[in-house]
Amino acid sequence: MALTLPTVFGGALGLWIVENAGFGAAFLIGGLSPLLGLAAATGIRLVEPAGDEGGRSGGFFSAVGRGELARIFLLFSSVTVSAGVVITFLPLSAPASGPYSAAATLLVFGVAVTAGRLGAGWYVDRRGARELLVPGMAAAAMGMTLLSSQGPLLLAGGLLFGGGFGVLQNSTLMLVMARVSKAEYGTGSTLWNVAFDAGTGLGAFVFGFVVEAAGFGITFYLCAGLLLLATVLVPLDLRRYRTARSQ
Repeated sequence: MALTLPTVFGGALGLWIVENAGFGAAFLIGGLSPLLGLAAATGIRLVEPAGDEGGRSGGFFSAVGRGELARIFLLFSSVTVSAGVVITFLPLSAPASGPYSAAATLLVFGVAVTAGRLGAGWYVDRRGARELLVPGMAAAAMGMTLLSSQGPLLLAGGLLFGGGFGVLQNSTLMLVMARVSKAEYGTGSTLWNVAFDAGTGLGAFVFGFVVEAAGFGITFYLCAGLLLLATVLVPLDLRRYRTARSQ
């Protein structure tokens, strides 16, 4: 909730502030807002583990070198790369105001991310995370395609991509944490967060060159293709994970 609720309002609110007060105000508010977390940080206490939790934890590179973790890492990274493209370039590709603008689409996107993540959490608790991977990737890929459109289809793209993104946030996190020991929970969390943060930044940086060379529409289509290509990892992961467990 702490991660996704600001997503619902932050993107649309930022564009509204820019339109009504300028970039300076948006950057000032965005820069000062995280300082509110300092008050909360002073009340956080570290709790040492009660004892041995199942072995020593490896580092990030050790974890990403393990196939059962690397496949989930790559799968989720393809989604966060695409999210970086959406957050960075959608305001430029749909700059108009009104219900079919980037601000409205980002608002729909944020609501869909939150709903998708909460819905996935409910489902994962009862049936497991793996079954959500393919539907989540398909929704995200279809949403990326529609984000190159205008009008109602643009909003539909934000809804589908946001929903798929939210579903995959929760399901991939649960799969990663299920594949590490208790001693490696920190490493598993680091792996997932690197996929989230580095993927978002990498998408914005790398696809910036694609936008300049080929335009927004081609960029969104390429991201959709990347998502479809990454979906191949799902049956590959299922087969290899079952083989590893049987051994």
